[in-house]
Amino acid sequence: MYQVTVGQTIVTGLQLVALCSDDNALQCRTLLFLALSQDILYPFGPTHRDLETPKMDDGSSPEISLLIPFVFFTIPYRTIYVNNNGVISFNVQVSQFTPEAFPLSDSRSFIAPLWADVHNGIRGDVYYRETTEPDILDRASQDVRKYFKNMPTFTATWVFISTWHQVTFYGGSQTTPGRHC
Repeated sequence: MYQVTVGQTIVTGLQLVALCSDDNALQCRTLLFLALSQDILYPFGPTHRDLETPKMDDGSSPEISLLIPFVFFTIPYRTIYVNNNGVISFNVQVSQFTPEAFPLSDSRSFIAPLWADVHNGIRGDVYYRETTEPDILDRASQDVRKYFKNMPTFTATWVFISTWHQVTFYGGSQTTPGRHC
């Protein structure tokens, strides 16, 4: 994740949490956390059995087979990719780093929490994992109930966590804190 300066505050991590529930009909939601400190992020990194994308410009995870389908705009997807440039994509890796307006003309489907020219080969890490750990499911359920007031009984049954942690931009360096806004 880019470290971004907002006023005098540095943002140190970005995390996309995708979660699903099988209450009545399969419901999936995404939550985006822009972290001023790591305290608000879901646990991540090697100690939490996360996988990591290759450290390279415009890289991506391999195709990830999901435990359950992720329903995105009524279409169930069984595989996804975590792309270094801040995109979670369906069906295809996305190496493009220049954002476009949605809907895309080529009909690609993806979630773009940080669509930018990220280079984790220079600095930072891109982590991901899916989980059904009870503590994570409980926290995710509470988060959805808090942020989606019309879903007071949502109970998560699956969570996918992707984290861009202290990555820099293409052309950055080990000491570059990231782009400043």
